[in-house]
Amino acid sequence: VLLFAFSVAVVSVENFKDLVDVDINVPEIQDALQFAVTQHNKMRHKRYTSQVVKVIKAQKQ
Repeated sequence: VLLFAFSVAVVSVENFKDLVDVDINVPEIQDALQFAVTQHNKMRHKRYTSQVVKVIKAQKQ
């Protein structure tokens, strides 16, 4: 099982002040996470797939 690190890159440092913590169980957060993992797996060799093991924190702007 490969671990997949889910991260979001913020283009501007100014935007960091606008980030707020959100509940990781919110459906929109789960959907975004699943979308990211699915897209990541599409770009990888079909023999190996990644899956989420643990979400530490979720934030939004």
